[in-house]
Amino acid sequence: MKQIHLTISKTELKKFRKGVDLFGLNVAKKTKIALASAGLEGESVARKKSPVGTPESTGIRGYAGGNLKASNGWRTILNGFGVEIFDNAEYAQYVNDGTSRMKARPFFQKGFNAAVGKFKRLMRS
Repeated sequence: MKQIHLTISKTELKKFRKGVDLFGLNVAKKTKIALASAGLEGESVARKKSPVGTPESTGIRGYAGGNLKASNGWRTILNGFGVEIFDNAEYAQYVNDGTSRMKARPFFQKGFNAAVGKFKRLMRS
């Protein structure tokens, strides 16, 4: 059986390590940017899809609505290697998932799906 011998000089090894480190930094930077963009996209879609109550639908005279829409947000977590999309309204989950008395209006799920799609597209490019 033939054997292959490979010799790498210290100089070449240093260049290789530097290249690997730069590659890692570029991947990390790209990932953080993609996650931040995905968070922004998710919040934007959730906000656009958030149902808004009207005085007629709520039975409250002079009700302006929009609290659910205004409560959407996003933030980076894990030193930029994660993103959290949220809605601070106490009733957001009930509106999104529905209840026994109300059909689901999955505004938040649509925002989440948009964020995942955006992240995948950016990481592929």
